[in-house]
Amino acid sequence: MYEQSEVSEPIARATLELKSGLHQTDAILRHWVSHGDENAKSSRRSIWERDIQGNLDVIREAASDTGDTVQEEQLAKLHELLKEIKHHQWVIEDISRVPLNEPARSYYDVEMSSVRRNIISFLSERVQSKQNGAQAKGDFLFAGLWALIETIDRDVSQLLDSGSDALVDEIDVNLGHVDVQMKQIAVQGVDSSHEFEREVEAYLSRVDQVVKIRQMPAWNQSNLVYDTVLKPAQIEATSLVNIISQHQYDSVTTTKRSLFRWSFLILALALLVGILSLMSLYVSRRAQERVNVALKKAQSVGKYVLGDFLGSGGMGQVFQATHTLLKRPAAIKVLHSKRLLDPHAQTLFDHEVQATSKLSHPNTISILDYGKTASGFFYYAMELLQGVSLDEWVKHFGPMPSGRIVHVLRQICGSLAEAHSQGLLHRDLKPSNVMLAELGGIGDFVKVFDFGLAKSFQDREGDEESGFAIIGTPEYVAPETIGHTDHASPRSDVYSLGALAYYLCTGTELFPYDDEREILNAHLSEAIELPSKRLDATVPVDLEAIIVGCLAKKTSERPQTIPALKALLCEADVPAWNQSDADRWWEKFGETIRIEAASRLTNESPMIGPDEFRLSRKR
Repeated sequence: MYEQSEVSEPIARATLELKSGLHQTDAILRHWVSHGDENAKSSRRSIWERDIQGNLDVIREAASDTGDTVQEEQLAKLHELLKEIKHHQWVIEDISRVPLNEPARSYYDVEMSSVRRNIISFLSERVQSKQNGAQAKGDFLFAGLWALIETIDRDVSQLLDSGSDALVDEIDVNLGHVDVQMKQIAVQGVDSSHEFEREVEAYLSRVDQVVKIRQMPAWNQSNLVYDTVLKPAQIEATSLVNIISQHQYDSVTTTKRSLFRWSFLILALALLVGILSLMSLYVSRRAQERVNVALKKAQSVGKYVLGDFLGSGGMGQVFQATHTLLKRPAAIKVLHSKRLLDPHAQTLFDHEVQATSKLSHPNTISILDYGKTASGFFYYAMELLQGVSLDEWVKHFGPMPSGRIVHVLRQICGSLAEAHSQGLLHRDLKPSNVMLAELGGIGDFVKVFDFGLAKSFQDREGDEESGFAIIGTPEYVAPETIGHTDHASPRSDVYSLGALAYYLCTGTELFPYDDEREILNAHLSEAIELPSKRLDATVPVDLEAIIVGCLAKKTSERPQTIPALKALLCEADVPAWNQSDADRWWEKFGETIRIEAASRLTNESPMIGPDEFRLSRKR
């Protein structure tokens, strides 16, 4: 069987470069909308001319040589789609900097600035004054009020900048705290002016109005055009490019296969194929060696300079990296060179980028960039996390305290809830795909990553398997998906999250067998051992009930949605573990975690053991 590189290499490269160009123009546009860039339009124009229009011409010329009318129709449709995408990219850039583009920010800047300034001025005078008795107690209340308002302002700014709805609940809670604080000031009889009270009431009302405007579908006109018009067109164009590439490949492959009907060429072709295979193997190995050498020398990948090697998987290698201009750290995933001309591998790589880039929840890993180097290597950049994966945490410290488990699970639920709301399943949720870190000064910040197996649960076609075929990791797959991967649903992710919670609670896998077939059989038919029995210790009743419920064999007996599961976690009666506890823990031990992470990157020393950690904590 012929490889695509042998029969249609120019077409393969043209389609890959065209899709890369689309991703690059999209990344430049999103950066413009967020930060502005004087060179954005000229950069996109050069990419359109070189990588998109130029490669489209190559593909159209090849199709005209074959006389394939079906492919010519597809290319005509693609041409129209690309014209539409280019037009809307320019429209979004033109409107993104118009002041009325973001009514929530305009309202925040214009309506709230004077009110906030008056409140802070009053609080500053009260808190800085030196008083005794009841007046000093009142100043303490004013200091707390000041801290709450500063927190609300920070959260509102983040809400407007990040586009994340996760902060809405926190803002609402803090608004309630401000109201309570004002009532306590009144009860204590502390002297505050009626004018100050009216200013505070106006401030609360206007913050609420900002949040409401921000939650409207059209809160940002450029985002609205992007989500409703541009993104669907880009997805359709990428899909059409894949179809055209595969059609061209199948057409040429069929033509080549016909040569084998001539029996007198069998021997000669066999010898030729053997020689080409050896040459291909040699060239592939030499290419991979050159890639490895280049990467080890920290060669630039796009706008990033590579650093330490972080790991490798079936699709690519991951490196620590730094943006050449911004000096911002990142993690770079580079597609294996041997997969560059494999249409299926490129499709999977595209899928991993697209699936993750659709998600904006703070607890989901963020995609920063996507592109192709001058040497022909496809890559994407994601945020670099300095922390510890949940499997490393358990191996290092043992079972996690129950209150902290609930704190972690609620954040994972936030990430999965957004993915499910967009029709995406994770399908490979496990401790090694969840990172516990200190991010932006917030301790125990959870990040869910590796959405490479994510799949729309609205798309069932072509996903049916047989026997013990699975998608994901054996220890964490839901029983209904074993041998029937198209049966996956949001409740399958609920099961995987239950298995992850079991691991955090007990420090052991749900079914600790060595043989994968035994593990899969256990998921299908074996009753689970209660966490309290596995630990031979008390586990909070609510937490154990939630874990057992998630691990029910029948999907109807599990929590039906991730939001429903999160609600159960919020109501669970477990020992307290709040954000303050997490921040204090990371303040004491975060540096130890960072040093250990750096040691693992350089392979200079292993992680310290639990006993050594206890000693360091005592010191």
